Amino acid sequence: MTEAYSDTVERGTVIRTDPEAGARIRSHDPVSLTLSKGPRTVRVPDVDGYQLDKARSLLKEQGLEPGMVTREFSEDVRRGLVISTGPAKGTKVRAGSAVTLTVSKGRPVDVPDVTGDDLDDARAELEEAGLKVKVAAARVTSEHDAGQVAGRRRAAATGPPRATR
Repeated sequence: MTEAYSDTVERGTVIRTDPEAGARIRSHDPVSLTLSKGPRTVRVPDVDGYQLDKARSLLKEQGLEPGMVTREFSEDVRRGLVISTGPAKGTKVRAGSAVTLTVSKGRPVDVPDVTGDDLDDARAELEEAGLKVKVAAARVTSEHDAGQVAGRRRAAATGPPRATR
């Protein structure tokens, strides 16, 4: 008797016989049975702290599929490194299952309010906070004097009203 993994045949149930059903044999000839071990399972590896590409390759090596990637800020995990997986590391799952990855966007930085500040002061404060400054070329009508910051806005597609270092 042998055992084999099967996604379709319940554990402990005969998958096949040798010779196959319907074959003619002598009355004392042996018949080999193959029993199902059920679906093959693997544990989700610990990929926390790995670069995304390395984490994906480690999942594939374990017989898992890298799934959807989400990104979030982290006080503790550097930008670009995996924060967590879903299901969690160490969880037993069927081989071939998709595993989601959460990747760090880095430490969040609060954007200081520099509205009304002189341009040079505003630039210095923003750069000191680790932000990149881009001065809009367009002139605006504002309650502030010429040379002072009239407002601020995030660059397109930067996410929540916080920036990263």
